[in-house]
Amino acid sequence: MIVLQYIQEGAVFLAANTASVALIMSIVQYIKLQINALPWYKGEYMTVLGFLLGFAFAVPVGGFIGIDWVAFVIHGIALGGAATGIFKIGDELISRA
Repeated sequence: MIVLQYIQEGAVFLAANTASVALIMSIVQYIKLQINALPWYKGEYMTVLGFLLGFAFAVPVGGFIGIDWVAFVIHGIALGGAATGIFKIGDELISRA
């Protein structure tokens, strides 16, 4: 049951931070457009970047002093997962068109 509480907490955080998900998606897409033609580019790099940005955007306003680390990890995974999951689905739909 505690896992369901964590999932619910992540969903509430995402609902309150939809602008952050959109911002992460746009940053990832912009960087992808810039480095897509480079020989060392791999698609996994954008997934990693999305999760790194998710954790960066999950940092509380007060910083790391006295935060709940479990909530921070849940929020970071939720932001990164939502941004990269939605990004990959959208990218796949665009490539099919």
